[in-house]
Amino acid sequence: MTEPRTEAERRNQLLGPILVRAAEAYILENGAEGMYEHLTRVFAVSRATAQSLLVRQAGWVKTRETAAAAYAKVREATRLEPTNPELRARDRRIKELAADLSIAKQQLDKADAKKTIVEQLVGVVKEEIQPWEPRPMTLPKPKAGQFLVDGALALTDEHGDEVITGPSTWGLERYNFDIFRIRLQRWAKVAAAYMAQHLPRYHFERLWVFKLGDSVHGNLHTPGQKYRNHFGNDLRAAIAVGEAEADAIVRVLDFVPEVNIVAVSGNHPRQTLKKDYNDPHDNLDFLVATIIELRLRKYIEAGRVNVFAPRAYSAYVDVRGRVNALNHGDDVQGTWGIPWYGFSRHEGRVQALLGRVDQRADFFWYGHYHTDVGAAENGARSIHSGAFTLTDQYIINKVKAANEPSQIMQVFDDPLGRILEIPIYLRDPEKEAAYWNGKYQPEIGRDSALTRLAWTDDLAEKGGFPLIKAAS
Repeated sequence: MTEPRTEAERRNQLLGPILVRAAEAYILENGAEGMYEHLTRVFAVSRATAQSLLVRQAGWVKTRETAAAAYAKVREATRLEPTNPELRARDRRIKELAADLSIAKQQLDKADAKKTIVEQLVGVVKEEIQPWEPRPMTLPKPKAGQFLVDGALALTDEHGDEVITGPSTWGLERYNFDIFRIRLQRWAKVAAAYMAQHLPRYHFERLWVFKLGDSVHGNLHTPGQKYRNHFGNDLRAAIAVGEAEADAIVRVLDFVPEVNIVAVSGNHPRQTLKKDYNDPHDNLDFLVATIIELRLRKYIEAGRVNVFAPRAYSAYVDVRGRVNALNHGDDVQGTWGIPWYGFSRHEGRVQALLGRVDQRADFFWYGHYHTDVGAAENGARSIHSGAFTLTDQYIINKVKAANEPSQIMQVFDDPLGRILEIPIYLRDPEKEAAYWNGKYQPEIGRDSALTRLAWTDDLAEKGGFPLIKAAS
């Protein structure tokens, strides 16, 4: 059976067998006439939906015919004694179905209640967000003697809404949404420079962007910390980060014909107290990917962008014949506080499982540990990308760690496999210093009604009186 992709598909998959039982009970009691009107009234579905779901259920036709025949026999036996076996068999079956339906409806109600705030919000933004018009395409043409390659670029552990102060990190880091945008701009600029300038012997046919989780910081470690983030609101933060990253992808599309985005969820943006292994989309990383997909819809229609957000915590991606396994990495346990031994065990077990379906991974990609590390083991190479932050209040107090903000880019060739690994260092000291001195504003990340509801907020933040005035 195909795994349902949407909330409506999951509900319909559960509802189909329930409709069969309800329809059988109705026919036994009343005959077939009026059955669909009864189902639409009780289950709040259209007649077309009810018909479609019933037809899909195995054995439905036989169930309907058997129930109709039983009803006809009872109609013929109405002048007989109440103890008539046909009557008793029919009544017993109706009672059984009524008990089954009561339990099934409880399960359906529970499934409806499980619909997450993220899925509800995604439904809203899909109706409201309009796709951007594609920018004019002036891509470089392949030159004689160039190698055709793909790039794979991490975009992970952005924590785009986190506010990190100098005093809380010994002066090592200052970070907020605007600094995230400045570093995101450098991420796009440096990746584009490698594809268009620094590697003249290579022609990049496509770029893979691996989003490995923790796009937003969320509210994981410290209760109430979301009210100290850049937006004071996790949902607004996720929308703003998605808008900024869609804008960054647009800039990269000036230098490569095709961008494929693959997104898995991290641990920070989850919306449950503990990790929900049944539903990776109950996570604001899914909302960020949705915003990117909606804004770039016209690029998708033109065949230049694809966005994948599988309902799983791992994704497997074929890049020029090499299998790349993507996972945030938060479930991997270390030894003596060192995570790398744990990753070795994890990869060995994954390879064994993949062997059952005649697959194997050539590369493992991770985020989570905010450390740029690469290692070859278990017949594959593991790639641990860095983060957008150097450190933060939690990391510096808990583990006393700091690493230069960076992401990893890999270059893949058909016959040779991976041929180049490039660190993308994200800090632009001059622009960041200018920003803190009030002399520079980020250029990436388009403002919209979804991200900037009132300029008076910024005015009040700077100490001004937030007086709302007419635009003209």
